[in-house]
Amino acid sequence: MIARLIPTRLIFALLITALSCTFVFAQDEDLEPWEREVPPPKPGIATVKGKVIYEDTGRPLRYGVVGLKAVDGDFESDFVRTDGEGNYEIRKVPAGTFHPFVKTAGVLNPETVDNYPAFEGADPPVVEFQKIEIVGPGEYRIDLKAKRGGTLSGTVKYSDGEVGVGLQVKAILLMGPRSSGKTIEIAGEVLATTDGGGFYRITGLLPGDYIVSIGEPAPHKYESVSSDLDLWDTFAIPPPATLLSTFAPSVTNAAEAETVTLLAGGERTGVDITIPDRRLFSISGTVVEKGSGNPVHGITVRFEPVLEFPEFFTGNAGSDLMRSVELLTGGSDEADVDEEGRWEVRYLPKGKYKLTFKQTGSSPFMKYQPEDPEKEYYPAVTKVIVIDDSNISNLIVEIPRGATVRGLVATSDGSDLPEDTLLMIADTKRENWKILAVGEAPADSGVPAGAKVFRAVGLGEGMYKIHADFDDHYIRSVSVSGRDMTHREISIKAGDELNDIVVILGTDMGTVAGRINGFVRDPATLLDGIVLVRESGPGSLYERASFDGANPDGTFDLGLQPGTYKYSLWKFLDPDEKPEEVERRLAAAIVGAPTITVKAGETTTLILEYKK
Repeated sequence: MIARLIPTRLIFALLITALSCTFVFAQDEDLEPWEREVPPPKPGIATVKGKVIYEDTGRPLRYGVVGLKAVDGDFESDFVRTDGEGNYEIRKVPAGTFHPFVKTAGVLNPETVDNYPAFEGADPPVVEFQKIEIVGPGEYRIDLKAKRGGTLSGTVKYSDGEVGVGLQVKAILLMGPRSSGKTIEIAGEVLATTDGGGFYRITGLLPGDYIVSIGEPAPHKYESVSSDLDLWDTFAIPPPATLLSTFAPSVTNAAEAETVTLLAGGERTGVDITIPDRRLFSISGTVVEKGSGNPVHGITVRFEPVLEFPEFFTGNAGSDLMRSVELLTGGSDEADVDEEGRWEVRYLPKGKYKLTFKQTGSSPFMKYQPEDPEKEYYPAVTKVIVIDDSNISNLIVEIPRGATVRGLVATSDGSDLPEDTLLMIADTKRENWKILAVGEAPADSGVPAGAKVFRAVGLGEGMYKIHADFDDHYIRSVSVSGRDMTHREISIKAGDELNDIVVILGTDMGTVAGRINGFVRDPATLLDGIVLVRESGPGSLYERASFDGANPDGTFDLGLQPGTYKYSLWKFLDPDEKPEEVERRLAAAIVGAPTITVKAGETTTLILEYKK
């Protein structure tokens, strides 16, 4: 039957199409020529040819690779190679505005700036790039300009004069000049590797101030490594992290590092680094369960230095690339705990370290999955250790059994929950938190229609609250064993099991959308967006506040529960900023601030002005 229906439907569709065309043609026949509707012309296909030349010298870029990418949109032309005189020819280019993209070592592209999110929306732009306009079909003769980036080079040696071969070198770009007594944000880094003579050369750098460091690949773990010496270059994968960093010219503290200033397209040679002699130490111990004293395995030890560089901004300015702990030291590293609970970290220089003992495979973002009744769940435990002049051994780390919370979540009007329902439980100090993994209830569980179940395991001791992050829902109420805990803290102790939490989500959200005129992510102020604080209702200022980071063009859009709010521009600082400090800044931000009323189901427009 189906085989017979298909051609019948096809014939019917063709008949309808033919009749429609006949009807339209008949209508056009009754119109004067100037009254007839003329379809808009289709974008033409053009050919763009010319030379690719270096912007600073006007000389041809020989045998380079070049293509065109739309300034607004996803179009990307074919990429072609220039000849020995720099000539190129790109075909099948539609109408539009394009950036030339030259793929040659040492040449800057708009993508170069994209690697540094702190520069997004900068006014004026950090670097201006050529734009070309194609208005229709035809042949266009346009010389494309290759903007040369800066270059840093030098030699790395050990204190005995031997050259440092195969070491990772970082050129770390600072957001603005260094000034005594002021913190500075770090924009990003570019990597290179020293050659057989200890020489390195890093090209394609943005103009600005840099500090240069090298990292030694200290073998923190007992494990084999790849014998493929070209692995990192072949796949553009940086070598493993290292905590052994030296900064030019020969210091181990980033605050004492030399600043190297690069002009646009400039070159600095002789940025040499000498690796000083230093003693290295180890930390070892055993992980045991608190109370029983039994060894615990399946734990990972993550270790990272505790940096005390007041000059550098060590928070997160909207991107993981901004974390100066990772950029200044090579990040952190990990070691595994064996079956007897033993662990060891080796080759550490003198200093202060944070050790985090975390259950392998555990994550604050765990998805809902069947429970394993035979598995114990442990919260992460952190210790700060100072290495002075000797190794640290036999360190006993006690990990308590983690708490488990379970419950139901539903909407206030009985509507279905969104697929991406996101709930979080966090202690008031924001040191311990977990995503409440939300899932479908078993068919025979008796859970009301439309509701879902949630669970979090491995929680540490603390006073907790449940939070939500939605565009169209908010937490209306939270109850534990029938007791209203919406604006109260939930006490959780080691090994607790709370199984009767009910979360109700309100669905009568409104929307606030608008723009910050003159918006720019200014390193001096770290302006990032807005904050709106609900004027009435229980809870602290922080609990009544809603934050939204602005897009590069200054626009924002966020959902809020109905009510009256005070609003202000906002700076996002360190993500580990203490709640009391956030409260203080919120109180200052809303003094004399204007108000706005958010209504259910309506969008309210808000325009703010930002002046440097």
